[in-house]
Amino acid sequence: MGSARDKRVGPNGETVLWYPRLPAGRVSYAARIGKDDRLIAVEQRLTEANVAKLQPGVSRGSDVLDLLGPPYRVETFKRLERDIWSYPAEGITPKLILVQLSKDGVVREAYYIEDPEGTARDGPE
Repeated sequence: MGSARDKRVGPNGETVLWYPRLPAGRVSYAARIGKDDRLIAVEQRLTEANVAKLQPGVSRGSDVLDLLGPPYRVETFKRLERDIWSYPAEGITPKLILVQLSKDGVVREAYYIEDPEGTARDGPE
């Protein structure tokens, strides 16, 4: 899988190595490594179920990174005082995960929507 893009400490002494395949791959793999340095699992994390775990007003940016991994793009909207992290995701039609964070690092909104630019960005089918 090559070099990990990010490395985060997980629960119970696990280490999570991140292997995003964005934007065209529309997946981000988390390789969970146990305290004994053995592979526990490789999981595709860009799912609607994982987005549903994010709680507006409660979850923080670190929770998003732990759950979805590093974003493909971060855009700052100064007037809204928000950062929007985007993750192209797979589905029957191309999807897009958008997570809005306020300047204090709290998740304000999280969406799993059809990607209006998905076909154009990924090229002809």
